[in-house]
Amino acid sequence: MKNFTQNFWVICGLLLGLHTLGQAQDFNMTQYHYTPLLTNPARAAASNDRQIFLNYRNQPNVADENYRFFMATGVYPLINKNTQKRWGGVALGFVNDQNGTFLHTNGFTGAFAYNHEIGSHFLGKKTDKYYTKNWGKHHISFGAQGGYFQRSIRFDNLTTDAQFQGGTVNPNAGLGESAANTSQSYFSASAGMMWQAEDTLGNTKAFLGISLYNINEPNQSFSTK
Repeated sequence: MKNFTQNFWVICGLLLGLHTLGQAQDFNMTQYHYTPLLTNPARAAASNDRQIFLNYRNQPNVADENYRFFMATGVYPLINKNTQKRWGGVALGFVNDQNGTFLHTNGFTGAFAYNHEIGSHFLGKKTDKYYTKNWGKHHISFGAQGGYFQRSIRFDNLTTDAQFQGGTVNPNAGLGESAANTSQSYFSASAGMMWQAEDTLGNTKAFLGISLYNINEPNQSFSTK
């Protein structure tokens, strides 16, 4: 166990020392720990509990053009009936995203994660009465996620720079934008891995993970350019 802990912190130090270009995740929610499918697909196997998450955000921007986001997520753990150990988990989610009255996105996403118990750690003192029982667990999980989304746009509700003429807005002027259609469907693929430490009750005490979203770089543009 001592060697595992040392190797773990060495790997963390090496990862922190790497410098590369990174892209931030979508800014849909401010409390990402309540949106596992937007954080890390490996989190589908992070708990023994069946979970349901309902998230809603309403952020005013300008008059009648609020940003609204809703997501419903269900997580189901996969537990071995003989050993009662968690070996994986599945998750399903529905997304509804509204940027004012002109841009809407709906989609479904699902994830599968495999969980492996890699060791134990002692919680307490060796002089404790329950020394042989007071041991937590280390887990490492690997997850994959796929989603299908459809975006739609209403150009009649848009105003662009091309419509500003002589210091005023001319609603009859063209938008100056070229678009092939008013809707776009795309598939998104994501993956992640996560380490976590649990106490004797199965509660997460610490975790560390990495995830990659939109690995396939889906085309979400309406433009013909």
